[in-house]
Amino acid sequence: PGLDGGVHGHWGKYNQNNHNDGRWNEGEQGEHFSHVVKAKGLTIEKGICVKLGEGHELSACFDPQSLSYRSVWQDGWIKFQPFRWGSSRGANIDGNPWFSIAKAEMPTGGEYLGLKRFGKRVVFEYRIDGVKVEDEPWGTKDAFYRRIDLKDDAKSLVLPCRVIDEELKIKVVASMGTISAVWSEGRIIIQEAKKNSTVIIRVAREQAPLGEAAVLSHLRAERKIEKRWKEILRVPGELGKAIPGESYVVDTLNIPYDNPYKTVMQLTSMAFLPNGNALVATLPGDIWLVKGISDDLKDITWQRYATGFNQPIGIHVDGDGIFVLDRCQISTLHDRNGDGEVDHYEKYANDFGGFDRSHTHTFGLHRTKDKSFHFIQWTSVFQTGSDRVTRKVATGVRNCMAVGGSDDYFWAGPQEGTWTPTSAIIEVNQGEEYGLAGKGISPPLCYVPRGID
Repeated sequence: PGLDGGVHGHWGKYNQNNHNDGRWNEGEQGEHFSHVVKAKGLTIEKGICVKLGEGHELSACFDPQSLSYRSVWQDGWIKFQPFRWGSSRGANIDGNPWFSIAKAEMPTGGEYLGLKRFGKRVVFEYRIDGVKVEDEPWGTKDAFYRRIDLKDDAKSLVLPCRVIDEELKIKVVASMGTISAVWSEGRIIIQEAKKNSTVIIRVAREQAPLGEAAVLSHLRAERKIEKRWKEILRVPGELGKAIPGESYVVDTLNIPYDNPYKTVMQLTSMAFLPNGNALVATLPGDIWLVKGISDDLKDITWQRYATGFNQPIGIHVDGDGIFVLDRCQISTLHDRNGDGEVDHYEKYANDFGGFDRSHTHTFGLHRTKDKSFHFIQWTSVFQTGSDRVTRKVATGVRNCMAVGGSDDYFWAGPQEGTWTPTSAIIEVNQGEEYGLAGKGISPPLCYVPRGID
C-alpha cells in the first residue's frame, strides 16, 4: 500500500539511471575537502584536498594514511561525475598535475591527528616516532611550500617528501631552532631539533621563484583564527496546525536550498546542542548550525559551521563533545575561539574504511553508555571503543540507512534487496551474520515491509 508494489521493479518509479546530477561541481567546498581522490594511476582512499595560496594558485592532496602529499596540481580543483549526484565515483583531480605519487605507506610510528584552520590556512597535525608535527602546505603559481613545526624535541626525525618529476627541485629554504634539516632521496631528515623548531620546504622548477621573500614572511607569521563563513541566512519556519483527532502537530524548519555556497542540501543527519541549537549535515560535506528554534519559529538562522567531510551521515553530541562520522573517520569538532565555526577537526578514530567503490556509505553514529560508538560501513557493523580502537562486530547488513539504539544496544535497519527479503530492524550482537553469507543467519527483531513503513 502507498508504493509502486513492484510494478516498476526494485527501484520503483525512480530508476537509478535518472539520478545523474552534476550540481556538486557548482558548490564551494571550502579550503579543505575529504574524499576518495582519483586521477590517472592514482587512488587515495582518504585524501584531503587543500586549496593553496590567497587566490587558490595551487591545489594539493594530503594522505593521512601515509602523512604525505600524494599530488599537487595547478589550474583547477576537483570534479565529480554526475552518477548518483556525484556520490559514487570519487573526487577526480581536475587541473594540470605537478606530480602524483601512486603508492605511499605510513612511516614507522606515524599517526594522523587532525587538522586546524586559520582563515584560508590549513595545518595538518600528526605524530612520527613520538614527535608531534604541524605541517602547513602553501602555494604560489611557481612553487609549493611546506612549513613544518616540531612541537617536541627531536634528536632525529625523518619525514616523507617525494615527487615524481625530475624538473622539480626540493630544497630546505628556511629553518629556525634546528641544527640540521636537509632533503635527501624523498625524505626530509632533521637532526638535533629543539621543541618549536620550524623548517620551510620549497618544491619548484626555479631555484628561487620570484617573490619568495614575501611568501616566507607570510609562512613565518603567527597564524590567527579567522571566521571563514560570515553569511547568516534567515529562514523562518512554519508552525503546523492542529487537526482534530490527530495526536501530533508537525512544525517545519525550512531549508536554505538557495545558499551562497551552492551547497546541494541533501540532508543526512542532525543533532541538538545543549542550548537547543541544531547541527545539520549534508551529503556533499557541510555541517550547518541552526539557531532560533523557538516557539514561533520566526527568527531561525542557518550558518555554515564546518566543511570538508566525506559524505557525513552521523552526528552525536554529548558531554564529551561534538562527534561526526563520515567515510574517512570519526572526528571531534572544536570551536577554539567561540565564533560559531569549527576550526579544529580532531581525529577521534580512523582505523576503518576502504571504499574505492560505488556508494559505500558509512552510517551512524550511536553511542552506548560504555562510551563505545557504533556504526555501519558497507555490509558490516563496527564498534569504536573508548580506547579509540575500531572492531568489526557483525556482518551481512544491506544499506542500513536506519540506525539507532539505547544505553546498551545498537539497532540497524537494513533495506530490502539482494539477500534481504524485506526491510528489517536488527538488534546487533557480537559475531552474528544477517544474510550476506547465506548460512547461519541470525533473525531480526522484526521485518518491516516497505509498503508499511
